[in-house]
Amino acid sequence: MKKLTFLLLLIPFLGYAQLDSTQWMGGGSATGNVTNIADTYAYNFSLEPQAGFFLSPSHIVGLQGAVGFASQGNSYSGVGFYRYLYFLNPSMALMGQAELGYLYRETVSVFDGSKTTFQGLRFGAKGGISSFLAPNISLDTFLYYDANNSYGISPKSGESAPTLEQNFGLGVGFQIYF
Repeated sequence: MKKLTFLLLLIPFLGYAQLDSTQWMGGGSATGNVTNIADTYAYNFSLEPQAGFFLSPSHIVGLQGAVGFASQGNSYSGVGFYRYLYFLNPSMALMGQAELGYLYRETVSVFDGSKTTFQGLRFGAKGGISSFLAPNISLDTFLYYDANNSYGISPKSGESAPTLEQNFGLGVGFQIYF
């Protein structure tokens, strides 16, 4: 186990990227955060598969889905993204990503069990480091900002005015370039 841990820590510094001939990116990421709201902790965790197409060796556009699990309910979204890679050396790049798309979210009241659905615009950004474990495989670590401007539909109160919900947290991703 110690050898595997050492190898995983050493490989990003020995690897190199060869993205000149690649055309596609596939992979995904996981994000999460914990928030203290009114002396109670709330969590948010999301799995985000993605596929992208290279416009040039550093510019990628694509689609990303997301399934989110939170203490107040689940969410589902589909977004388009733009990713930029700035290579610091052959095995490490700064990564920036912007996202824009649609969100659907459900919450269940802890008081009476009633369900409220939310839908609206989702937008966000990610910034971090892509460490290349092999010529076409990267491990991403990043900070993210995720927000949505959605309106709620409740069986009791009908449609609500749009509200802005914001999250900030830490994420990891794994990408294959082919």
